[in-house]
Amino acid sequence: MEENLIFRKLLVEDVYQMRDWKTHIDPYFFHYNFQCERREEFENWYRSKKIPFFKDIFGMFIDEKLIGFITIKNYNFIFRYAEMGISMDLNYTDKGYGTKFIKLYLDYVFSNTIFKRILLRTAEFNKRAIKAYEKAGFRLIGIKECPYEEQRYKDFIISFHDDALVRHKIIYAKYYFMEVSKKTFKKDEF
Repeated sequence: MEENLIFRKLLVEDVYQMRDWKTHIDPYFFHYNFQCERREEFENWYRSKKIPFFKDIFGMFIDEKLIGFITIKNYNFIFRYAEMGISMDLNYTDKGYGTKFIKLYLDYVFSNTIFKRILLRTAEFNKRAIKAYEKAGFRLIGIKECPYEEQRYKDFIISFHDDALVRHKIIYAKYYFMEVSKKTFKKDEF
């Protein structure tokens, strides 16, 4: 990874690059495919991810090429925690970028905000994400079976995955709940 890696707040003009991202073929991940076409759709998507005091979004770049984004959301100012989410262009997965950018993100959050813990949840089948989270310092705090977050593609998921867990016409998944704290985050291990 000799490239010039940049982590910064995402700007609305950056979002247009996402239309060129490689798309997922596994229906479990269809909701990560970027589907905006018109300017209004790009701007609405951006506004939905950036709401003062509720949500913010950061870009992951190689030079000025956007390769992913990380969100911070569901702020809890009393207990000083928030949740994160990440999405990347498939052209840049399995190369260590996700772990690197998660660490840059955590360093930023723990150095520049009041948050002392970052939480996340991910489906058990998302092995690549779990591996990146663990490398970045997250630890498992629980596993719970819940309705899958994206039911829109239920028929595709069922036809693609014969082991899909379906109850009463709803797809379920096991979710891993993970966290990292300011105390346990190893800033120097980039």
